Amino acid sequence: MKEKIKESEITKFIIALENESSIKAAAESIGIGERTAHRWLNDPDCVHALAEFNRQTRTAAALIVAEARLSANKDLIQLSKSAKSESVRLKAILALLDRDFPFLAEMEMDARVRLIEDEFQKLSRKE
Repeated sequence: MKEKIKESEITKFIIALENESSIKAAAESIGIGERTAHRWLNDPDCVHALAEFNRQTRTAAALIVAEARLSANKDLIQLSKSAKSESVRLKAILALLDRDFPFLAEMEMDARVRLIEDEFQKLSRKE
């Protein structure tokens, strides 16, 4: 019978994977063998935990980027309204418009990736 991996071990493993340069190094850092690490990477609980960790990491990164975008957009809006030079005002307006298109495409791609990950998790739970 296959032994269930403890949640605390999975957490340590995920942190090690994040901090080390390879699966082997991550395994060694928490005192397991490389073969065990590869087996864990195929375990549904570990796969789910890794997916959740990646989702949380992406969300945190997206929030940081969103805050920076907001700050930059406020500066550009201020420039577009109050710059003395007409060319500076126009460039600020164009920069605001140019920033929106890639951001919207990125948001759409992120939503699609989340849907795929959710479907993968559902399938891996059924097995």
